[in-house]
Amino acid sequence: MIVPHVREVSALPAEQSEEQHLTSEKPSGRKRDTAVRFLLRRPTPVIVARAPQTDLNAESYARAVGAWGTVSGDIGQRWENLGSGILREIIASGSEHLGRPQARSLILLDSDPEVHRQVERAGVSCPDAVLLRVDQGTTIVAQAVDFKVSLDTASYDQIATPTLARLIDNGLPRVRALLEAALSPLSAALPGGASDEPIAGVGLLADGVFVAPDTAFNRAHLRSKANTARKRPLQNTDVFLLSTKPQSYVDGLPGWREAEQLLAADRASVSGERDLGLAERYLRLGSGVCGALNLLSTPLFDGEPDQASPMALTEFLRGFASSVEVVEALRPQREARMELFRRRDRIYHSLLSKHEVQVLLGLTQPRGERFPPALWSVLLEALEELRGFHRERVSTRGRELLRAGLTDAAVLDQLERERFRFLRAQQNDVLVHRDRWWARFSPGLMD
Repeated sequence: MIVPHVREVSALPAEQSEEQHLTSEKPSGRKRDTAVRFLLRRPTPVIVARAPQTDLNAESYARAVGAWGTVSGDIGQRWENLGSGILREIIASGSEHLGRPQARSLILLDSDPEVHRQVERAGVSCPDAVLLRVDQGTTIVAQAVDFKVSLDTASYDQIATPTLARLIDNGLPRVRALLEAALSPLSAALPGGASDEPIAGVGLLADGVFVAPDTAFNRAHLRSKANTARKRPLQNTDVFLLSTKPQSYVDGLPGWREAEQLLAADRASVSGERDLGLAERYLRLGSGVCGALNLLSTPLFDGEPDQASPMALTEFLRGFASSVEVVEALRPQREARMELFRRRDRIYHSLLSKHEVQVLLGLTQPRGERFPPALWSVLLEALEELRGFHRERVSTRGRELLRAGLTDAAVLDQLERERFRFLRAQQNDVLVHRDRWWARFSPGLMD
C-alpha cells in the first residue's frame, strides 16, 4: 500500500474560527466545489483499455455507460470498506505512514444507520469517518475523513474544520457515543488522565483528508486545470492515495463478471496495482451493460411477468469484436426501451389536478385564510389513494392489451387514447370514497 501525500497537522488561527463556523452550513450538491463539470457530456466511444489511464474521454465514457447500472453506489461502498480497512491496518501497525501527529483511531460514521437518521434530522453535513491523532503525547487532534472513488467529485468543504466542528457541536447522541468510545482510552493515556467528558479531551480540530484509490486518473486530477479551476483546489496534502490489488477493489461487485468478458473482448486484463483505474473503468462498463440487458427484459407494467430472463452477455457478445461494439449496439435498444417507460410514466401521472380533487371533495378555502390541518389531511389522503387507484387501473388495462397480442408501443398508444376514460374513473373514485376520507378526519375538523 502507498500513502504518498501526508501533512503535518497544525492549529488554525483563533481569529478564523468564528468566520469558519458562520460558513459551515451544509452546502447543497449544486453548491459543492467539485470538478465533475469538466467530464465530457458526450464522450467519443473508445476501447478503454487502449486509452491512457489519465485520458479524460475514456474516463467520461466509462462513467456515462456505468450510469446505466448501479456501479456508483456499489463501488463507493466497496471503497469505503476497503479504504477504512487499510487505514486501520496502518494505525494498528504504529507506523507514521499517515503523517504526523501519529494516527491512533478511526471512527466510522457513514456506515452507521443511526448516525444517518440523526444527521438527516439535524440537517448537518457528516464526514464518512473521523481520524484521531495524538500530538506529542499531550493533545488529541480530530480530523474529518471522506472516502472518494474519484477526486473530481470531492469538495473541500466536506473535510474542512467547520464541518466537523458543527457536527460535534450538534451533540447528536449516536455521534457523541461513537466519539466518546474512541476518545476515552486515548484520554486515559494522556498526562491529565481520563475525563468525565471525553469529547472535551479533543484539543484541536484540523482540516481533514480525502482517501482515494491510487489511480492514474486521481493523480492526474490533482495536477489538472479542472482542479485548479475550483474555488479551493485540492492540494496533495488534502489526499491519501491508497494502493491495493484490483481484485480486492472490484471482485464480486455487480457487473464485474460482465466486465471480465468485456476485457477479454478487448484482449486486455488487469493484474497489478497499476491497473487499479483500468479495473474500475471496466467495472463501470460491465455494470452499465448489465443494467441495459436487465432493462430490456423488465416488464412495462406492474404485475406483468418478466418477458424473459436477462440475456446473458456471453450470448449478446456473439458477433461483436470489442466492448465498444457491444455498448454501442445496446445504446439504441436501451434508449428505445427507456422511451417506452417514459411514455408509461406520463400516463401514470396523468391525474386530476389538486384543485379538481379539492372541488370534488367539497373543500372550500376562505379567501385569505389557510386550510385547517385536518382539511389538508383529507386532501392529501385523497390524492395519495387516487394515484394508487389510477396506477393499478392503467397497469391492469395494459396487461389486458398485451395479452390481446399488442406490442408495448401499441399498448401505450391505446392507453394514451383512453386518457379521458381514466380521468372520468378518477372522478368516480373521489365520489365513491369521499365520505370515507371525510369520516377519517372529522374529529380534527370539529376541533
